[in-house]
Amino acid sequence: MELNGRFCEIESVKSTGDDWTLDVKVLPDRPDAKTPEGFARELSAIMGWPMKKGLALVADKKNARAQVQFTPQKINEILGLQLSGAEIASFLKRVRVGTKESSNVWGAYIPADRTDLNLVEDLADEVMRLYGVDNIPSVALPALNLVPLPSVYEAAQKARAILVSLGYTEIYSYSFSAAGEREVEKSLASHKSFLRTNLSDALRETLLSHLDHALFETEAARVFEIGTVFFKDREELHLAAGIAYNKEKYKKESLPSWFPHTDWSQTSVICEMPLGELVSVLAGKECPGIVPLVNLDVQYRSFSLYPRIIRDIALFVPSGVRAEDVESVIRENAGPLLAEGPVKFDEFSKAGESRTSLAFRIAFQSHKKTLSDAEANEALSSIVSALEKHPLWQVRK
Repeated sequence: MELNGRFCEIESVKSTGDDWTLDVKVLPDRPDAKTPEGFARELSAIMGWPMKKGLALVADKKNARAQVQFTPQKINEILGLQLSGAEIASFLKRVRVGTKESSNVWGAYIPADRTDLNLVEDLADEVMRLYGVDNIPSVALPALNLVPLPSVYEAAQKARAILVSLGYTEIYSYSFSAAGEREVEKSLASHKSFLRTNLSDALRETLLSHLDHALFETEAARVFEIGTVFFKDREELHLAAGIAYNKEKYKKESLPSWFPHTDWSQTSVICEMPLGELVSVLAGKECPGIVPLVNLDVQYRSFSLYPRIIRDIALFVPSGVRAEDVESVIRENAGPLLAEGPVKFDEFSKAGESRTSLAFRIAFQSHKKTLSDAEANEALSSIVSALEKHPLWQVRK
């Protein structure tokens, strides 16, 4: 419809003999159009139809609710047009807005019931809808003047992409700490009234938290952060990364080789450095794309709000049986409650024996409720039955 979106929404139009019935929803910011007279005034303004004398009085200095200052140049600048002052005044007159011409700044007298007109942009909007949006010529936007990305931020993007591709998780920690070189005058928390001087402290806490909540002690916690640290006389953008294991015997990897020092402290290693030092180090390295990290065959599934139940299962198998073969049997028979695993966490064999002991950890979880031990044990029993069907496999009980 011609009127839709201008000041109302027309729900339906019905023919009633020689007349028409309109079901109209007037927009909230146009209470002046909610009466038959107000609706007729708006139709008159939009369509250019004449109105009965006295129903469309143009506001003047005496009866105006407010006065908005504008210039024809500003209206044209907003709309991308080249209308004369007289043309703009003519459009505003159709919506009962009187104008006072001046060599510098014009004045627009706003009717008492037009509470939606308060800014020069509001006046431009009125001119636009009466002039017709379709009549405004299309103009190409000016070309963007692209500013090269500073080398330190380019290094940050590259480091982020590399670490994510290696399985690291980015964290964002608080900028406030209990000690530092810059104290906040009115801190939000009395025990953290300084700005941080490093990222490593928060990174270490996060690593420990990840290990405490890890399902499998063989898994490593890998995290990194890129953020600003604050010294007395300067600020620096730093990169900190860390990797940790629950036990020293599970250590398999360290930080990427381009970190300056990667000395282990028992079961964890953390390194922090100014990003400026990475510019030359990462200059020759390619930035991995996101596409290789995306598995299009995996469908999204929301995480469960209910707790997991952990179960371990161990068995003897003939030497030479691969752990992957056992994992496949467990996975195929665990049922819909299997949330994570199976993951092998132990393997041993005695000298002179032709069998090997394998131990796996699995997690059961429901998306609908908190599981009971009985439900988890039932799922585990299905796995045990499937494993025992192999004549040379012996489940340890």
